[in-house]
Amino acid sequence: MAVPLMLLLGVVVAAGTLYESRYNAEVANVVVYKSLWFQLLLGLLWVNIFCAAVSRWPFKVHHTGFVITHIGLLTLLIGAQITAMHGIDGQLRVVEGSAGSTVFLQQNVLKFAIPGGETATVLTFPLSRSFDRKSGEDLKLKDLSKKTGIAIEQYLPFAQRKGGVATGSRDPQAINLSFRLQSQFFDVQQMLNTENNSQLQMGPAVLRLVKGVRKPQGKSRKPNSEPAVKSKPQSTKSTGRLVVLGDKGQVIRVIPVSHLKKAPVKINQSLITLTRVYQGAVVDGGKVREQAGGSNPALEFVIKTGTESLREISYEKFPNFSLRKNNTTGLTFKYESGGSPVEESGQPLDHHDHTSHPAHEAAPEVAPENAAPGGNLIEFFADPAKPAEVQVVLSKNGKQILEQTAKIGEAIVTPWMGMKITVLSVAPGGVSEVENQSDIQEVEMIPKSPLPPSAVYLRPIGGDAKEGAWLLEGESTHLQTLAGEVEVYYGMDSIELPFKVKLDKFDKVNYPGTETAMSFQSAVRINDVGPGIEIKMNEPLDQQGFTLYQSSYEQGPE
Repeated sequence: MAVPLMLLLGVVVAAGTLYESRYNAEVANVVVYKSLWFQLLLGLLWVNIFCAAVSRWPFKVHHTGFVITHIGLLTLLIGAQITAMHGIDGQLRVVEGSAGSTVFLQQNVLKFAIPGGETATVLTFPLSRSFDRKSGEDLKLKDLSKKTGIAIEQYLPFAQRKGGVATGSRDPQAINLSFRLQSQFFDVQQMLNTENNSQLQMGPAVLRLVKGVRKPQGKSRKPNSEPAVKSKPQSTKSTGRLVVLGDKGQVIRVIPVSHLKKAPVKINQSLITLTRVYQGAVVDGGKVREQAGGSNPALEFVIKTGTESLREISYEKFPNFSLRKNNTTGLTFKYESGGSPVEESGQPLDHHDHTSHPAHEAAPEVAPENAAPGGNLIEFFADPAKPAEVQVVLSKNGKQILEQTAKIGEAIVTPWMGMKITVLSVAPGGVSEVENQSDIQEVEMIPKSPLPPSAVYLRPIGGDAKEGAWLLEGESTHLQTLAGEVEVYYGMDSIELPFKVKLDKFDKVNYPGTETAMSFQSAVRINDVGPGIEIKMNEPLDQQGFTLYQSSYEQGPE
């Protein structure tokens, strides 16, 4: 049996190599290497080798080489199986001069933050990648509905959005902008919405959508800033603000975050005290923490009314989320980390009594707080009156370096990393995806292109179709269940290493006369202490049971 089995394995691995060449390694893994039938084939080979070894029993001296060889093969196969089932294989992205410890795994998961008391319980369900369309029953996620109050109805292997908003925009004045971002390392499509999904972070850049026409900037002014206001302001921008709404949704006050950082602010009978500002808030182990490189702006603060103190978190992307089960103050909150100013019935933004809060009289001139490492910022200014063109402004470290008007379908090349930005569509008016499920459509795999994301349709148990939502890989949303509002994330799982890797310097040697890498390596330090360690091809770093290989790189002009 040995020779036929090895010939069959040779054919199968050759087929896997062809899949990887035509598509990518992920396709080859799903179709061949991580399939059940391939594991059974390796198991059959193990049984065959074991029987061949046992057939020589009782062993004699001249069988020594034979026995050692077969024990070695059996050990290799067992080790490979243990690694496949229990090993960790993922990507750790570290920017030169900074440190990182978050590893994104190849395994997709569904994460549910179930409300309960002051903290939420996080439940994680693995969801293996498949190339077949499936129903919720086919996914066989045991106890998911019982534990979360949410059912999975559909799974699409390859999907994209053709309209609507991932976060469920309902504002008829909102603007949806779809764009494509390309480089030699990736090719992705994303959507932004001015109401509640106006900003995201991709690699070393922050992308932001602003409604309206961008005003010309003076030579002495920084990008995205307005001059300080000495009298009552009319329409100011700041790096972040907390919008306080009344029981009828009217704007009561707009408080710059910079002012909340200095001192608590009293509104009616409630005292608002800021406790923390998040740029990349994630729920982990029932607690909210900051994730390096994340893009989920949020404010955490305490509302004190009389003797009662309540903790609250306001997410920019999820304005309807609240930790308060019963709102006794009549106040609701909306956090804006740097989008368009909010106006109500022609009233100025900061229209409260300046005599009682003199520090609120002026909006300081500052560069964006939430720029990515390296300060790369891409802004889209979309005018509802001119949906066929968009102003694209690129800034680096608070300094504008490019401004260009792009028509639909026209590509703009960034000065860093050689990325191409193409505006695909601009659609006025927000439509919730739960009202228009057709915004998700199936697509086909394209050879030599990145694998399209998969999508799942989730619905609260007992709810109708309008209460459900589609999620693409990497997206999150909130669903209202009988137990309360549940935050749901679908995408790559991640772990935190027990140490931080700081990248001191990256070096790349090209083939003569080309930009193609002949070799590249990284000089790193663990927890920012000790001597530098080089990681390069065939020379990985072993640290506390983890092996770190030099996998790939992104490189800008600096």
